[in-house]
Amino acid sequence: MDLITTHLNADFDGLASMVAARKLYPGAVLVLPGGAQESVRGFLATHHLDISRLKDVALERVRRLILVDVQEPDRLGMLKALRSRSDVEVHIFDHHGADDGPESQTRPQWPHLVERHIEPVGATTTLLIERLKAQQIILTAAEATVLALGLYEETGSLAYPSTTPRDLEAAAVVLRAGADLNLVAETLQHPLDPDLIALLNDLLQSGSIYYL
Repeated sequence: MDLITTHLNADFDGLASMVAARKLYPGAVLVLPGGAQESVRGFLATHHLDISRLKDVALERVRRLILVDVQEPDRLGMLKALRSRSDVEVHIFDHHGADDGPESQTRPQWPHLVERHIEPVGATTTLLIERLKAQQIILTAAEATVLALGLYEETGSLAYPSTTPRDLEAAAVVLRAGADLNLVAETLQHPLDPDLIALLNDLLQSGSIYYL
């Protein structure tokens, strides 16, 4: 069995990368190792992505572990136990630490590392989109929207300094596939919570104007 996962407290880049990776590894099981950011939980509450619960996954059947947006075993919760399994090959896709050194820095963490794709782009989702495009794998509009969520969140809607031309090209791919940018904008908006609104009100009430 192929198992695809990301880091604890998953963000949209991790979630989107999981969805994209399943297109590259058909039949793979998606599982979150533990927790997700509030916005991700809200999205999953209304959108079914066929993600299995960790307790329902027979880990003894796993023969290939695909890690997206994560490399460190300590960020995998209970799935860290797969590290010691000699019968489990590991594939990694990540955009963090691309400039930290050669593969030898990753292999000690994963003795049975088979593939390592760590490149300096703005989002891990970009790496997966590039491979989908190269293999001419078709995305549905719903899948494209999830991938856009990961890409846009991680790059600040393509405005963060870490954004590369490859991220823009990846955005073009998902837009052509029918990604719903209205849903992306609605999902990624971050309104002030009540505590911040109260603080803002206090600051407005206690502010002073000085003419210099």
